Amino acid sequence: MAAAMERGILEAAGLMASPAPDERKPFENKYRAREILKGLLGMLGDSGPTEEEEKAKAIVRNLFEKMGEKAPDEHKLRGPEGEGAERMDERKRNWLGRLHHLMGVNYCETEEASQSKEHLRRAVKYLTPDRLKHPAELVECYNYMSINASNRTDFQKAKELCESGVSLYKDAKSEGKTEGDAKRARELEDAHTLTLFYLAQVEGHLGNGPMSARYLLLTMARQLDGAKDFNPKEFVNNAITIAGFHLNSARYRQADHCLKAAEHVLQTRWKANERDNEEKEEALANIQRTWGALHLHRLRAEEPDQKCEKVFANLDLDPSPEYERCIEYKTSRKAFLAGKKVMEEAAAFFVLDGFVTDHIKILQELSQFWKLLAMREADPTRRARMHKRRINLLRPVLHEISQAAYGQEYQQLADEVASSYVKIFDCKEQIFPSVSTAKRPKAVAKMNSLLQNAILYYRVFMRGFHENFGPDPPAKMDGYLQPPYLQARFHVARLLAKIVADSIPAKCKLDTASYEEYKEIVKLCERYDCKEFVEELKICKEMVDLLPAKIKNWQRRAANGEV
Repeated sequence: MAAAMERGILEAAGLMASPAPDERKPFENKYRAREILKGLLGMLGDSGPTEEEEKAKAIVRNLFEKMGEKAPDEHKLRGPEGEGAERMDERKRNWLGRLHHLMGVNYCETEEASQSKEHLRRAVKYLTPDRLKHPAELVECYNYMSINASNRTDFQKAKELCESGVSLYKDAKSEGKTEGDAKRARELEDAHTLTLFYLAQVEGHLGNGPMSARYLLLTMARQLDGAKDFNPKEFVNNAITIAGFHLNSARYRQADHCLKAAEHVLQTRWKANERDNEEKEEALANIQRTWGALHLHRLRAEEPDQKCEKVFANLDLDPSPEYERCIEYKTSRKAFLAGKKVMEEAAAFFVLDGFVTDHIKILQELSQFWKLLAMREADPTRRARMHKRRINLLRPVLHEISQAAYGQEYQQLADEVASSYVKIFDCKEQIFPSVSTAKRPKAVAKMNSLLQNAILYYRVFMRGFHENFGPDPPAKMDGYLQPPYLQARFHVARLLAKIVADSIPAKCKLDTASYEEYKEIVKLCERYDCKEFVEELKICKEMVDLLPAKIKNWQRRAANGEV
């Protein structure tokens, strides 16, 4: 019987692992394996859980739920079969554990998770008394039970099951239970890798982002160690994603470690052919973008978290440096140059013709590099040139893309171009007192031009909110859209009043246009019942009260022949 039992278990396991002979019947071999397993269970006097038994337990649970009480634990809903596993003959107990393990896995793989639950429970019951004799099977049971719990959105239970698997793995390793048997050792390692992967997902569902990222990194590090199905493309993309997660928490050294691992695998393990060479080039460009994002985060003067877990210690990676906080111009300029270089390299792949959204995003990030460096520049002339670089990056794109097709991107670009013109005007206004009398008319003309361009692009931004990009504001507007729209109109009203006119009639015309804009803002706030434009609305109401008298004064002076 022993030989027949072992031979049957091996045959069933082999069938489950082999591909289906007919693609139209993907589970054919698994169904054949299931029949073998049922026969072996019958030989041991265990027919497995019946449909009636499952229905009975469901009825009991429903009764408790209707009474508003928690149902008893699963083992309290079961009959006498749950008794005496420890006292059962050891060989029979292990056979039953292995058979129920395979049956549970079989049902999971054929997408019949509800049928797998009882088999996995029985496998754990029979294997637990000798838990270190079959650790791989037991860890796999915990893994599948965790999946089932996650599918029921019971993520805390899923985490507990995974942690049971981790504990068993550590015990088996510490006692050397798989030494001398390479196949069983590999099975245990593979099962533990999946446990860590499931823990990453469960921690994510529970809202514990750092732990989720850590478990995913541990999973990836283990995949590097000879996993037969190692996918370098997947590894690189995951490393980039996790690096981005760490950047959002200012863990620059950990992000650095991830990106270096991605670069190493890209160069040494990703053997691209002609068909997927573009995917490899895209992955490299995404690595460069993420390096750029690292330096962009640094320029935001975030306090860096210097902790770094060297998860990929088995790779020959350069150590991750301690990144300085960028406050002073000198340190910031180093980050600026490093980030600008890799972003420009990424932009060379993500060209506008084919990668419109990515290209625009990269240009916006390059614009942010100039903006953040300008914040540390004391010289207003140099600061103005930096903002001019932003305009030169972004404005040409507005003439290349369709506002109808890329509405959100178009508005973002227009808004940033407008604000850049305002920044340059502020710099010129700061410089103006030092300009010689002879050069002041030219300086005024330049400042007026900056204001007019800012108004132009703010109006382009505003048209994106209007129906068919027409001149009239919409009758209704979602609450989250109101503040940016009203803020743009507020800027236009304010900038109109800053333009230096060359005559009283011209000045009267500008103040009238500013007044009409302020009045329209007040009317729109009442129409939209806007709740998030409080301080600006107060200013608008004050200007609506003050400007008519000023306009009348200009009109009177003009009527008297003043110029």
